[in-house]
Amino acid sequence: MDVLGRPDVQVGRTDPGIAPVGYRTLIMFQLAQRFYRRAGLAQALLANAPERNVRPDAAQTAALLAAGELDYIYDYQSVAESNGFHFIALPREIDLGDPALATEYAMAHVRVRRADSVVTIAGQPIAYGLSIPEAARHAAAGERLMGHLLSPATVRTLRTEHVDMLDHPIVAGSNPPAELRNGAGG
Repeated sequence: MDVLGRPDVQVGRTDPGIAPVGYRTLIMFQLAQRFYRRAGLAQALLANAPERNVRPDAAQTAALLAAGELDYIYDYQSVAESNGFHFIALPREIDLGDPALATEYAMAHVRVRRADSVVTIAGQPIAYGLSIPEAARHAAAGERLMGHLLSPATVRTLRTEHVDMLDHPIVAGSNPPAELRNGAGG
């Protein structure tokens, strides 16, 4: 944290109004301030990742880091791993990666400008989702895809490619596909 606040360190981030990692960075700042009990930490981290170092998407900040134009960037661990960057794993209390901490994450929120409006976004766990609409014309194909994505072999492959997968999917809604009822992904 202290290094990221030094005036000689260039820190990049993505636009919170465009890229989810951008607003999640700002939420993470608030969670870090609470977790580390350091008043003003969120504002200090934001101040040292100024507008001149903000880009519309994560690929641009990653390219600037790779080129040496920036010293650090705020991005997902999977991006760091995919690019061969060194990274710091954050405590689960601030990394937005633990569904069990959803209530704590929701205590942080940011207001971001999107097109012609300003929206408030609360912190929440970062997770991939998959849905098969009840009226899907090709529901059976969707169920086969879900079965494939949750198979142990595919989960291993995705993890190898830096896409984290829950050990057991979280099922919401009614009438889940047979693949979920029969324990796929677990």
